[in-house]
Amino acid sequence: MKFVNYVRNPIRDSPINTAFARVFLAFYFFWKTVWYDWRQLYDIPLVLYEGYAVLIPPSPTIMVAEKYLLLITLTAFAVGYRLRLSSLVSAVIVGHMGVVRYVYNTSGGTTALFIGMYMLVFFGLYRHRDRLSVDAIRSAGSGSPASLVDRLTGSVSDSFRADALRWSLLVVGIIYFGSGFAKVVNGPVAWVAPENLSRTLLLFDSFMPGSNPLAEPLLGYPVLVTLAAIGTLVLELGLLITLLAGVGVTTVVLGLYGFHVGIWLSLDIVFFDSIMFLGLFFSWDRVYAALASDRELTLVFDEHCLFCARSLLPFKLLDVNERITFHTQSTVPERYRELDDVDFENAMYVFDEDDRPYAGYHAFRELLRQSKLFAPLVFLTGLSPVSRVGTRVYRYIADNRSQHFACAFNQQNELES
Repeated sequence: MKFVNYVRNPIRDSPINTAFARVFLAFYFFWKTVWYDWRQLYDIPLVLYEGYAVLIPPSPTIMVAEKYLLLITLTAFAVGYRLRLSSLVSAVIVGHMGVVRYVYNTSGGTTALFIGMYMLVFFGLYRHRDRLSVDAIRSAGSGSPASLVDRLTGSVSDSFRADALRWSLLVVGIIYFGSGFAKVVNGPVAWVAPENLSRTLLLFDSFMPGSNPLAEPLLGYPVLVTLAAIGTLVLELGLLITLLAGVGVTTVVLGLYGFHVGIWLSLDIVFFDSIMFLGLFFSWDRVYAALASDRELTLVFDEHCLFCARSLLPFKLLDVNERITFHTQSTVPERYRELDDVDFENAMYVFDEDDRPYAGYHAFRELLRQSKLFAPLVFLTGLSPVSRVGTRVYRYIADNRSQHFACAFNQQNELES
């Protein structure tokens, strides 16, 4: 289990971590938004911060409309479509929702919205670094056709910068450091004194008896209470220090997870948002590589079709173990040309290690089968109704690609000549 210090080095050998974090962040805001009842919030008679009350719309209907607009923009953000716009609009709405909620509720679940808002901004600012997005696939067609074919048939030797994760991690480090620094400024000796934390443990255990299994045992051991307080300071201050020092952060992050579990068991306070944010910086690309198949595949595609080449680019980037060999129709090995019932002009083909051919829709399904991560999707696409529809959709696209789907390699070559 390893977490990445992106502040030290934001460069990875695949774009998977950035893509995963984008989808993960969108899911987080979905979870924070979809169930929230803004009409019920307006029934609360107490306003904690009058200064922010001016930002509250006069009707909860406006907040409900914002909620559904956010769900739409988050969907676009999750797939990486129009990231500059979708990330900015999502960040503005999240920020406004956070302010409105803060007027009534100052809990950590509310303030966490502002941390996530910064992350949305960073993904928008560094959208050009996100190579596994719809925007990246669309922009791949803006270069020369030959360069796109070369990217598919060559080796993936690029390095991928995760700048959005770099600055997001720095924000998380600053937040933790601020919490620890406030404890130091207010008196570190008093904070680590056993009676300080013991008083808090006793208070929570009195109000919620039975929900804090660690509270009573800790109260009997002042030394453990003191060590817990010292550990809190070390972990909260330590994340930012290790980030800036350029050393590994795995130990500190795992310590913070343990710290949050300890708070849950002793005070019954769950910092779910912090746990989610820390998970963004796990080395998910290593997990994906472990789930990737070692099966060798050979793929043959139409080099004259821009739509075909662009649609295959994500599979090239996801082939982290380089087990897929890409060939154009003009460079396909002879042994595949001699196979019966293979028509390269009619469909894209994937050949497995036994030279078994899979055409069109089924070829894409074999590409998905290269990673256990896509096992649910492979199962779904194998169901008879889905397979029949998918085969017809592929056939329609293949038959009409030169008319509707920007198969413009030949046209561009003619213009260049």
